[in-house]
Amino acid sequence: MAKVDEAVILAAGFGKRLRGITGSVPKYFYKIENLPLILYPLSALVRVGVKRIVIVVSEGFLRRAIRILSKYIKALGNVEILFVSNPKPEWGNGYSLLLGSEKVMGEKFLVSMADHIYTYKVPLKIAEEAYNACIVIGGDSKPRFVRVEEATKILAENGILKKIGKNLDTFTHIDVGVMIFTKEAIDIVRKSNVRYEDLSVSKAISIVAESNCRVKVVDVLGEYWIDIDTPRDLVELLYGDSRPVLDTVLKEMSVHDLSR
Repeated sequence: MAKVDEAVILAAGFGKRLRGITGSVPKYFYKIENLPLILYPLSALVRVGVKRIVIVVSEGFLRRAIRILSKYIKALGNVEILFVSNPKPEWGNGYSLLLGSEKVMGEKFLVSMADHIYTYKVPLKIAEEAYNACIVIGGDSKPRFVRVEEATKILAENGILKKIGKNLDTFTHIDVGVMIFTKEAIDIVRKSNVRYEDLSVSKAISIVAESNCRVKVVDVLGEYWIDIDTPRDLVELLYGDSRPVLDTVLKEMSVHDLSR
């Protein structure tokens, strides 16, 4: 497996559609089975060998985020956690990506959305393909637990990305919210004319693809994963058809140690 031992987790958004449930706490820190949502991707990344993780949170929530996660960090083992403050959380999540990348020391790093729950096999499969590309995206050609109409879609040909976005009429995969970026890709985005306030991660990926720098798509083929964006997603995860995702990931997490 290609060695990728750093990661950036994007957790600066507002999560507006879940505010009726989460209240004043951003959804990434809302507890699911007594564990903050963000701890699920954190744990999966640590399990595949990531030793240094940058978490980007909104400026107004920085101190509280550190306080919430401090009790769990020791249980994660030998991993360095850095928090980065985003003063413009209303901007696109691509801006959070740029901020987080400034703290990355190596040439390539995993990127994860903080509101995605997935088995460790998802980043493992992606990391295995972390060569000869500026970006490697996890895609799922056979998603089992997400609503396709709400998801970000990918059009790939022979494993190479052609298009990405929520409104694609023709697509081959659903974006799983886990990927690998290189510093080369970040430099391409920074040198483009894109407005940071409008910069989504999908837009950043498109900019790199349009520069003719290779963007690979790795098919996770129906692996256990889900994103939590709406109250319906949360209900399905806890009580509905998506519950197998949660049960599988909890078994992987040594949940009893983390929740003490």
